[in-house]
Amino acid sequence: MRRKTTSIHNIKNKGSNRPQRALYLLLNWVNNLFPYSDIDDSLVIRDFICEDLRNQWARLDIKISPPRRLSDLFLLKLPWDKIKKELGKINILDIGCGSGNYGSKLEDYSANRIASY
Repeated sequence: MRRKTTSIHNIKNKGSNRPQRALYLLLNWVNNLFPYSDIDDSLVIRDFICEDLRNQWARLDIKISPPRRLSDLFLLKLPWDKIKKELGKINILDIGCGSGNYGSKLEDYSANRIASY
């Protein structure tokens, strides 16, 4: 059975005393030495590389935060044709705290491969 956390401990940093915080930091450091120790063996982890980064970055909304732009860049560069081939139809359920404007962005990023949003 899979654990609900990838951490080797369940110590909380907030509200802890000095020795607990020290232990928390030590265990987190140890935990971070083995970042892929508890993942599905069938997953392949590789670096995200955007060959035409300068052009793609310029395509994204400059008014949003850099982390949001990086997320958008990742969505833009997804292999949408392969996803559609695998799934048949791409149906997206977006539940979150936002304006709901990602539907039009995903339509654009996927070259209109979204069946429903």
